[in-house]
Amino acid sequence: LYADVLKRSRDPSDAAASIERIVAAGRRMNRMIADLRDLSRLEARRLDLTRRRVDLAALVRATVRQVALSAPERRMDVRVRGALRDVDADPDRAAQVVENLLTNAMKYGDPSAPIVVDVEGDDAFVTVAVTNSGKGIAADQLAQLFQRFHRTDEARGSKIEGTGLGLYIVRELVEAHGGS
Repeated sequence: LYADVLKRSRDPSDAAASIERIVAAGRRMNRMIADLRDLSRLEARRLDLTRRRVDLAALVRATVRQVALSAPERRMDVRVRGALRDVDADPDRAAQVVENLLTNAMKYGDPSAPIVVDVEGDDAFVTVAVTNSGKGIAADQLAQLFQRFHRTDEARGSKIEGTGLGLYIVRELVEAHGGS
């Protein structure tokens, strides 16, 4: 639709808006295709992890910086606590987990409130938590939150786009790494 508008338009402002919408739609489509590919691999237990020693705090900071480029108006803070050690992980998949959590926080959170990413560690465990302020999730929906294709009643009733795969993929990737 926007490509047709662009083709017919002689007004540069119409062209710029159409190009922006085409690019945004292309990004959404790429993200959906990637999520569906990951879903297929996860379901078939054929997702390969390329593990190596990873400085998780540095990976989280880099991922937050990358995501922040798409939403410069959003404040995102990273807090690192405890004795962090390198973890054995696939850095691309670990970054995907953090990116999915940040994207959800941006989509469903209060745009004026900061998103906080806490990275905490001790000798045995490393925890990454993404916190945002927003309307919250009804208690009866929490148990289903990480199921594939699940979206809360409020999310389905909103104009916020999504497939209900992001948090499912997060859970599966974390579990594939031996975490919870």
